[in-house]
Amino acid sequence: MSSLYVHIPFCQRKCFYCSFVVSIAQEQRMESYCHCLEKEMRQYKDESLDTVYIGGGTPTYLKENQIEYLLKAIHQNFQISSNCEITMEANPEGLTPLKLDIIKKYGVTRLSLGVQSLNNNFLKYLGRNHNSLKAYEAFKLLREHSFDNINCDLMFSFPQQTLEQLNEDLDAMMTLESDHISLYGLTIEERSRFFVKNTILPDSHLQAEFYTTILKRLEANGYQQYEISNFAKPGKESKHNLNYWHGGNYRGVGIGAHSHKDGKRFWNLSQLTQYIKCIEDGLPVVEEGEELAVHTQMMETILFGLRMNQGVDIKAIERRYDCSVDQNTTQQIESFIKEGFLVKSDERLQTTLKGKLVLDEISVRLIS
Repeated sequence: MSSLYVHIPFCQRKCFYCSFVVSIAQEQRMESYCHCLEKEMRQYKDESLDTVYIGGGTPTYLKENQIEYLLKAIHQNFQISSNCEITMEANPEGLTPLKLDIIKKYGVTRLSLGVQSLNNNFLKYLGRNHNSLKAYEAFKLLREHSFDNINCDLMFSFPQQTLEQLNEDLDAMMTLESDHISLYGLTIEERSRFFVKNTILPDSHLQAEFYTTILKRLEANGYQQYEISNFAKPGKESKHNLNYWHGGNYRGVGIGAHSHKDGKRFWNLSQLTQYIKCIEDGLPVVEEGEELAVHTQMMETILFGLRMNQGVDIKAIERRYDCSVDQNTTQQIESFIKEGFLVKSDERLQTTLKGKLVLDEISVRLIS
């Protein structure tokens, strides 16, 4: 395995757009959960890692001693490469100097800060626990602790959001000068409060204008787009996510965590109580799995590749899987090229800006 994902489900509160596996008001179970994570890690003793991603939930919601226990467990149970990228997600309101001292001590090289917006009205609308001042303070604290690889999440396409408000948010975000920006258009997911309230998003034309504006603004400020929703200063791309997008192997531990190894996918139980009980009783926590057909693996690699600016070399992917793209898919690709959604250059197939705006639809049509 080259990558490890560790899921920390705990949050102080659930944001209104969130549909992830999170646990609210479960602080009394954080200690036992960390111990269960360590026990699960023992099953994969000495696997080599090039990247680690600790996500959630809110990993920095853990107490100082729990963060130290978790990071120590990762180092004790896995072989960490010398240039391993270790990312931890954080919310602005959960950071303290002591937590950052511990995080730094155990080799975390990258922090992903859930800023989302620097507009206080939007932060309140999203149900976030921080305001813009807290976000600025948290970012400054990260720099003071010598973190030189910081991602900031940025959301857009809120109901009633105007282009002027978006540009103001981008102006504010640029003042942070983060190393990486992950872009999220607001979506209405089942099990979220916005879904229950039947929240209506801006129409597709306005969302496309927002996205195009963001691309131009970020690129003008030194960020290179390398994936449809990810922008980085040179050399600051997320190695962990690139492994996902290239169809690499990864191990997931914790509730709801997914793993992939050579075309086999499996995932853990998603209920906190059940997960803890199974670990404590020495029972398996893998809930289910599937083995992907070779053709499916090949098509997923192509579709993930189309999300990246570098695109894909379809012939190289066919050789990798010893499988060929069928005639119908080839014709569909040629049609998308003629319509200006895709472009082919030096054997690489890439998605144009026009294509990026409807990439989900392109993907559905290529696998249907």
